[in-house]
Amino acid sequence: MWRIICVVAVFLVLVPPVLAQGGDELTETFTFPGGGFSFSHPAGWVCTDVDPSMPDLVTCFSSQETYDAQTSDEMPPLDPGEMGFSFNGPSFLVFFEAMGLPQPTSAEEVLAVFAVDDESSGTTYSETEAITVGEWSGLQAQFTQTVGDGVMVALDMDGKLVILYAMTASGEFEDHADLIDAMIASVAYGEPEGDLTFTSEDGRLQVTYEAGLYIDDLWTGELLIADQRATYETVLSREAVPSGSFLIQIHTPESDYFGDWLEDDAVGADAVEQVLTQFLHNYLEKTLSDPVAVTVGEYEGVRVDYTTPVHDGYVLALDQNGARIIVLVSTAPGELVDHEELITKILEFLQYTPLE
Repeated sequence: MWRIICVVAVFLVLVPPVLAQGGDELTETFTFPGGGFSFSHPAGWVCTDVDPSMPDLVTCFSSQETYDAQTSDEMPPLDPGEMGFSFNGPSFLVFFEAMGLPQPTSAEEVLAVFAVDDESSGTTYSETEAITVGEWSGLQAQFTQTVGDGVMVALDMDGKLVILYAMTASGEFEDHADLIDAMIASVAYGEPEGDLTFTSEDGRLQVTYEAGLYIDDLWTGELLIADQRATYETVLSREAVPSGSFLIQIHTPESDYFGDWLEDDAVGADAVEQVLTQFLHNYLEKTLSDPVAVTVGEYEGVRVDYTTPVHDGYVLALDQNGARIIVLVSTAPGELVDHEELITKILEFLQYTPLE
């Protein structure tokens, strides 16, 4: 499911040419929305859209034809002369969670999971070897498959684990080795900056948020914004929220998440009380503030703060012409005040258009 980024889109910018030994010029640079990671590639390459929930993952192909084929359901082998290059930033760590594996802390741990021979796909990996890209170090392993050949690189970029994956048609890896080396060497990182705007697929929900934050509309009518996806998983599992982390959950009337939590006519303080009763029902130790009337952007509503042994936060029940919006905020214990300014800024620009 692809989303729409309204303010800052993925962009390609011309840079001074970098010449690979094979003659291919890296004349264009792919930079992720709002900055952060980047890498260079030859002109004519076509890249996938960036999903806001995976803001540092992208795959590029050497032609439009190859892009169309490799993003289809069939995903045939690469044609002779064609290539693919995939950049997977720290967001890829979610796959470790999905596989029930501990979070990796090094390039060695990453390749120990991904660079493994697989008979079903005809994949065979070489021994890993050390690689240096600028000031960062890592490991790489070449592979052969029935559909093509390539190399997988795992880099530790100042604590940010990155996987690079380059692939050619079968038997053509050495023909493109210089270009692949040059693209890998072009990988760079700059701190994300600026604001992005997210708009839901139906166009009714819109928020503005800082580049570098995790955002995802996991279900219809529901939106998550956090410092990283792992924070959502932590709150969901009722574990202690790590220091420095925060989570915002926005639920519009289209959401069925509160279907068993809220009476249809519950608004204001009644709505907040009902949500908190369900959200915190497993916590024996908790404190709640008195309901307070608030104005958030263009919406009026009610706020109640809470504390538990594993996280602090608050619940908002906002009303827009009868449309009920519920917001849950969670931070590490004692750290709500540290995130209040950023969270308030995000919610002030919340825009929702009710169904007719």
